[in-house]
Amino acid sequence: MKLPPIHFASGASEALEFYELLPTLNPDFRPVVLSWGAGFDSTALLIEYILNPESRDFPLENLIVIHSVVGGEPARLKWLIENILFPLCRQHNIWVIQCCRNGDLKSDGVTILSSTRQPRTFHLKGSYSLFHHLVKSGTVPQRGGSARLCTLKFKGEVIDAVVAHLLGDSPRQRFIGYNADEKRRSQDKSMVSSDTPLYLIGFNANEEGRKKDRSFGTAVQPYDYLIGFNDDEAVRAKTERNYREQVFRFPLIEMGLGRQWCEQRVNEFAQTEWLKSFCRNGCPFSECNGKRKQNEAKGVNHGDLREDWLLEPHYGGEAAFIERIALAINDQQRLYEKALVLEVLQQTDNQAAIEHYEALCQNLSQFYPELTSDWAVYSVRRMFAAAKDSKSRPPAPYRQTQILYRGAQSDCMNNLNVLAARYGLEPELHELSWRFWSIHRPISSKKEKAQRPYVEESFVVCPAVVEEKQRISADAYDSLWLQITGQHPIIKGVSDEQIATSVRRTAVRTGKLSARLRG
Repeated sequence: MKLPPIHFASGASEALEFYELLPTLNPDFRPVVLSWGAGFDSTALLIEYILNPESRDFPLENLIVIHSVVGGEPARLKWLIENILFPLCRQHNIWVIQCCRNGDLKSDGVTILSSTRQPRTFHLKGSYSLFHHLVKSGTVPQRGGSARLCTLKFKGEVIDAVVAHLLGDSPRQRFIGYNADEKRRSQDKSMVSSDTPLYLIGFNANEEGRKKDRSFGTAVQPYDYLIGFNDDEAVRAKTERNYREQVFRFPLIEMGLGRQWCEQRVNEFAQTEWLKSFCRNGCPFSECNGKRKQNEAKGVNHGDLREDWLLEPHYGGEAAFIERIALAINDQQRLYEKALVLEVLQQTDNQAAIEHYEALCQNLSQFYPELTSDWAVYSVRRMFAAAKDSKSRPPAPYRQTQILYRGAQSDCMNNLNVLAARYGLEPELHELSWRFWSIHRPISSKKEKAQRPYVEESFVVCPAVVEEKQRISADAYDSLWLQITGQHPIIKGVSDEQIATSVRRTAVRTGKLSARLRG
């Protein structure tokens, strides 16, 4: 299996520290890789291993702590790590690696931000973050079944690539810090295999729901996992085993150490209140679709993002911007059920976050130089094909996103008005964006879904950050559209020459333009 390429943020010096620290490992013991999320569970496991030698069966020189930077951790967590945790790591010469994705594709590789036994800087963002991914894809954080796809993409795949580059096929252990309240995740009869490399992952014992999460690496790997699920994570272990045919061990679960112990261990060591990781407390996903109330009913509290965004308003502004872009492409993609993020910011009078949101809309490249500040008129189509038979699930919608025009916001609005007039329609302001539908999807409800097959087609003005995309070939898209509607997809009055150059690049990937554009 070809590995993603690896890059080094600081060039040769980081490459040297990355590979040449290998000889510092004790050859009499297997390397132990701890997937460190910077929150309570994995941090508690790390502190316990350092300060309590009886908690481990390996020397500290063989512990490799790897943190995959998602982007979005609070500034106070950075202060806590740099001033409280990293001094402990330096005192005991702990090998700490910080890494991130280098782009949206696996072929873009991963970047090593730091590799050292004397860590001093905690990186809040890398060269490519979850923010980049969400706005470029025009979506909000997604699940695939029980798996958090952003965790898979920005943590599992990244750490797997780093470990593979560093250790090749040599035996190792990898710990993931699930705590002991996640017992169901660890009910796998074949937890340990004597002839395979092992990964240990530090989930705590209260994280039962994470057991079913397939977000800890690629689907096929030539080694087993010892994952630090806690004592209550039995189910997660079983699911992971079935998914990858890998064995899981979960140190916090095995030690019977749950969330309460993890929080107490970290807070006592730090002598102050630690912070939850971004994925538990800062990610809008934990709050969306009514999940927060459901979780609180189960005794799980993800914290209040309203307070978090008052403390760090730029993250509130980014969340509002992500939602605005997602809603432009799909007006069903709210982060909250009952209110837009922008409305939540208004309810808390978070003017700083609102101002940051507005600044992102007007001049995105000021904050992210690699992203454009242009606006665009998008054509967005979706086809909802029928299931093959009564026993099959219908396929996911076939989305096609194209830029018809790009430029200043006012010019895009003029272009949208002209386009709407050709259809005898007028644009409307809906879910923060001006748009019109040339083909509406059928009305449906939670109780009664629209009968497939059907299509929808809309045109919308929004910041030109979303990339054109479609997941089937041009000919296949045209053919399926024809089958469903009885006619080829066209855009009135738009010719090939009027399509933005970025569509040409998309056409190279898919073979040719996905729709016949007729004058």
